[in-house]
Amino acid sequence: MYFYLTASLTLCQARAYCQSLGAQVASPTTHDNYLALMAYLNSKSYWDPIWAGVYNINGTYSYESNGRWPGPDQQYEWGPNQPNRGLETCTIFRRVPSNYSLADDFCWRNSAVICHAWNLEL
Repeated sequence: MYFYLTASLTLCQARAYCQSLGAQVASPTTHDNYLALMAYLNSKSYWDPIWAGVYNINGTYSYESNGRWPGPDQQYEWGPNQPNRGLETCTIFRRVPSNYSLADDFCWRNSAVICHAWNLEL
């Protein structure tokens, strides 16, 4: 189950928000789950950058959910010229030009968040 929040949050705030729901920042760990999430986001009128649960630690990108590398099987689709391996160590879903894809970004920037919960009952 995914929850989208349009509020503008830093990554630390986004993680705390998701954890308060018993969830985590969305990090789909299969290509099919990634494509399903992208189809959902692209079908909505969302335009804000959205935090993704993928992090660059010592030059290696990995999922927050399981610590594994999201490539080289191209489970994630990076946007043009991404990741650019600069000082940006966090990852967002960015809409460019009309579809979402991944981009690296600074963790201190404000973005929307989509949380993923597995066993949450509302």
